[in-house]
Amino acid sequence: MMLAPKARQAIEQHACGCYPRESCGLIVSGEYIACHNIADDPLRDFVINPLDYAVAEDLGQVEAVVHSHPEKSPLPSIADVLACEAGRVHRWIIMTIHMRHGELTAGAWHEFGPPEDGTPLIGCEFAHGSTDCYGLVRRYYKAALQIDLPDFVRRHKWWADGQSNLYIDKYAEAGFHDVSDSQYLQVGDVLLMRIASKVPNHAAVYIGDDEILHHMWGQLSRREALPRYRSRVTHILRHKAIIPDGTH
Repeated sequence: MMLAPKARQAIEQHACGCYPRESCGLIVSGEYIACHNIADDPLRDFVINPLDYAVAEDLGQVEAVVHSHPEKSPLPSIADVLACEAGRVHRWIIMTIHMRHGELTAGAWHEFGPPEDGTPLIGCEFAHGSTDCYGLVRRYYKAALQIDLPDFVRRHKWWADGQSNLYIDKYAEAGFHDVSDSQYLQVGDVLLMRIASKVPNHAAVYIGDDEILHHMWGQLSRREALPRYRSRVTHILRHKAIIPDGTH
């Protein structure tokens, strides 16, 4: 979505005025409508005041939801992605605000939307070769990061043939770098794991707060605590588009 300079300036001014709390607002007919954040913890989250939303809808069609990430990456949290997926407005904009040398500065912007095929990120049934662990990684990257990851033919039980090592063979082609020596995890990192296999045969996305998004064989896709799987992690992969600091 191309924003007019006037709307962009209004978003930045509102975000600076709300710092260190998250600002929130709506784009209606190309103009920014500032709203009140009534979240219980506005330093980490946002909830648009329903009265503000109703006033905005009276002015015209809501085209986008906007909020700020003070001192954080503009990449969406999993809560942002799921709210976008469940909501009526399918275009979201996030901007960063940083305090530098006593002055507030608007930083990077990021736009995203729900999975284009309508397949939910959480609660989806498993189907090998499509809605499987790598399929979930692809849908997350497209919805949250606007990155198209290549699809790969995945033969049934390729991890048990004694020859294939699909994730290791293909991660560079998909735009990832091995950062297994990194001292920290970054939102969007892909964690390769061995689940009853001699080769890495499972992939999960790190979504922050020590949680992963993944899809296990025969189960529904879900978010889960990372510590349960940490001993199974073999590689940490980071996409070239989100190196070094989570912005692109």
